[in-house]
Amino acid sequence: MSSLKEAKRGMNTAAVHVRKTQENFMLFPSIIHLHLSFFLCLLLSKMFLLFCLLFFPALTAQETQGPGISVRLTPLYCPGLSLRLRGSSYAAAWSSSLTRAPVLTLPEILSGYADRVFLNGYVRRDPGTGNPAAVVPDSTWFWGYDQASQYNPQEQTLSMQKISWAQEQEFSLSGLQCPERFSSHTDAALGLELAGEYPLYCRESCQLGLRLAWMVIPDLDFRQQLRNFACCRHSSSRLLEVQETYSYDVSGISLPPPGHAGTYLGPFDSPPTTPSPVIPNQPLNIDQTLTGNSLPADSHTEYYRNQVRYDLHCVSQELQLGLTLSQAMYADRLVLTVSPAAALQLLSLDAKRGETLYVDNRSAAAWQDHKHLMRLLPGLIIAARLEYHFHPRWYLDGSAAFHWYPKEVEMTLGPGKITLQSSKIIFGLSLGYCF
Repeated sequence: MSSLKEAKRGMNTAAVHVRKTQENFMLFPSIIHLHLSFFLCLLLSKMFLLFCLLFFPALTAQETQGPGISVRLTPLYCPGLSLRLRGSSYAAAWSSSLTRAPVLTLPEILSGYADRVFLNGYVRRDPGTGNPAAVVPDSTWFWGYDQASQYNPQEQTLSMQKISWAQEQEFSLSGLQCPERFSSHTDAALGLELAGEYPLYCRESCQLGLRLAWMVIPDLDFRQQLRNFACCRHSSSRLLEVQETYSYDVSGISLPPPGHAGTYLGPFDSPPTTPSPVIPNQPLNIDQTLTGNSLPADSHTEYYRNQVRYDLHCVSQELQLGLTLSQAMYADRLVLTVSPAAALQLLSLDAKRGETLYVDNRSAAAWQDHKHLMRLLPGLIIAARLEYHFHPRWYLDGSAAFHWYPKEVEMTLGPGKITLQSSKIIFGLSLGYCF
């Protein structure tokens, strides 16, 4: 009864653990896998305790001569290892450059020698403008103005205005940006176990033995594609009206009345233009002022998303040392064996993480990470095996084992992290022949 109470308390503890796991991960497949693992472990432990109670009378009976050393080669099946993916993405970090303040691009200012036409006048080049051989290269008589208010007597400047356009761009970012949070399992894999068993005691139909085994599962692979970044970037632009005021130095010049219109040849024109005072062709100062008027120009939306690819190759090797407790039943046609053991697992991991950023379904950037890792992990095993001898020399062997390794294996790949739980369930099935 005490064994049954302990087993019930163990099952209650496992149920609490499963509920906590559900609250932490909220992922149904992982809960099923953990529940099954702990259920099998408790079931095998309970079988081992009951087995000891059944074997106690047999162990106290008269010792008999049992078989010698036996060697087994058993094909194995592993449903897979539980793993979790966590982290962020390169695309999410890169997206910080998409968030920008509004950009205002003013029209370019050309302050050199040029022909300029304004709303209320003009200043153009004459034959000597910009000519190094001229007496005053920065001068022209090819100019004109319309109103007296353009003249500033205090500063002795003549101002002229024209309209140009500036461009203002605004950006907004919306959408989904979520970190990696994914739980899954590696692919199911096949393996082999080579075991040797040496009988220590054999009394009637009960046998206690020593077991040494080596197990390998070479292809515990995991491949997964997921998306953990997506957003929309909307950009809009408009044209803003800019009034540009060009101020020319007219100090020392006898300014003709408003309406003056100089010509290219000035006083040498036919007929000559008089008077033809010269002013600088290059402005003294240029001011740009927004008038408040605007026009819509353009709007554009870009769609960003990424694709993350994980490729994990895992090789598991184990060295096991433990006891075997066997009981023959039904005229030795059935043999039930329970085997507790200590194990040392060598886990070899080779992982790759690739990420591609797409803009409007076109590849815009890519990142690659690769890492190789080896870990040596201690653990415990509880296993049960049933042999059915359907012929004097032939038998069918089926086994189930829970391999418990408390330490998780973590591997960081760029912004992502893989956490692998190396505990596993192993099934074996073989056809044997007794020589």
